[in-house]
Amino acid sequence: MQAKKILVVIFLVIILAGVMLVKMPKSLDRQLTLDEKVLCNVFCKNTDVSAMPLGYGYAVECNGKNFYAVFKRCSEIDGVSFSWRASEYDFLQLVQRLEVKAHTTQNFDNLTVICGYSPKLNDKIVMDKKPTNVQIAFDGKRITIGSPLILGSY
Repeated sequence: MQAKKILVVIFLVIILAGVMLVKMPKSLDRQLTLDEKVLCNVFCKNTDVSAMPLGYGYAVECNGKNFYAVFKRCSEIDGVSFSWRASEYDFLQLVQRLEVKAHTTQNFDNLTVICGYSPKLNDKIVMDKKPTNVQIAFDGKRITIGSPLILGSY
């Protein structure tokens, strides 16, 4: 009888761990499909790869296909951003898929910029007393997304 209780507890722990892995917030790169068409920027304090000095650190540019190889060669990372060609439908689908709760939405000519919080992403900063972990810009042709904010241009 004791062994049966232990097996039930172990089973429940395994189920709980599985649910946590699926439901826990993740990094932005894990929420996107990264391929050679995605432009990636890693903003960091130190790196041993070719990078653009920014005065306070470096911007390392790569494509989605080699993002992870570049990312692991950077340290003290301030943020990442990703950009790719997309339609308005893609933009709206991304916002919906990430379950973004927008704090601000700004429109400038053909540019829409959303700043908010996604329960699907980890990390956050506080802006205007609100947790913020994602910024998404769409110019009618490209989506640029950053976490917690877009640190480069869009």
